[in-house]
Parts: sequence; C-alpha cells; structure tokens
Amino acid sequence: MRSVTIAILLCFSLITHAQAPLFSKWVAVFKKFDNGEDNKLFLELHQHGTTLKCHFHTLGYGGDLSGTIEKGHFVLFAPLDKIKPFCTGKVSGGDLSIDLGWGGPFMVRPETPADVPAPPVYLAPPALHKVGSNGLAKTPPMGWNNWNSSAAASTMPWCLRSPMRSSRTA
Repeated sequence: MRSVTIAILLCFSLITHAQAPLFSKWVAVFKKFDNGEDNKLFLELHQHGTTLKCHFHTLGYGGDLSGTIEKGHFVLFAPLDKIKPFCTGKVSGGDLSIDLGWGGPFMVRPETPADVPAPPVYLAPPALHKVGSNGLAKTPPMGWNNWNSSAAASTMPWCLRSPMRSSRTA
C-alpha cells in the first residue's frame, strides 16, 4: 500500500511540474518609432512534444522558425540556417523571455486584441477616363535613352561614337 501511495505522489509531482505545451500568441515591444508608435514583434508558437514552431512578424518583415524546447528553454532556427540559432528563450510559469542576440532578452507577454494593429485604410484609385490624342507617342520609342544615360558627357566626340546617333551626321 505504501509503494502505491509513493508511486501516485511521484506521478502527480511529475504531472504538475511538466511544461504545458505552448499554443499561443505573444507580443514584444522593442522600442518606439519616431512617430510614437510601438515597434512590436508578434509571435505565434505551436509546441508538439519537444518540437517548437514559430511564426513571427513585425512591421514589414516576418517568417517561420522551428526548433526544440526542453525544460522550459527553447532554441529556434531560421529555415536555411540550422546551425546558428535565430533566437533562444525561456518559458517560466506564464512568462516568456526571448533573446534575439542583440539588445538583450525581451520580455514577451500574451497578445491582446489591443495589440493587433488596425488594417490599413483602403484608398480607391482615381477613376480612369479617356484622354484625347495630342499627336505625341504615349511611350518613348524603343531604344531611346534619356539624358541620364549620357550623364554630362554629351560632347561632340561622344555623340559621334554613340550607336544611338541619327543616320544623318552634321
């Protein structure tokens, strides 16, 4: 009877100390932009056993990472570099700390609806309308070079060597 009680207590302690799988969305605030808006890093973590997958995005950048998690510590790698970690981190209780290798570790908190930026406002393009012909071509002729192609080297010898010169020479 005593051995059964010890086994039950041991199983209970293992279950209570096991790391709960990570299936959640997190957000970290790095700094403020010049306009006062927060620069945020959004993370979506999915854990299956010791495998950890992460989708992240910031303003203008995002991607997928994969790695491992053991005893609350995780390592994530970029898809094309499985040698050098993209980031490391630690899960302790309900807190998540992530280190990207620059700027020290960042505390990450669970994402709230207030963190998600509003979708951009759609601006309709102006209506198209017919434009009458003015006798000029709508596009430059094929092989045409603008003033930038010659830079400031439009001297007479350069013009005479140019393959784009007219068939008539002056």
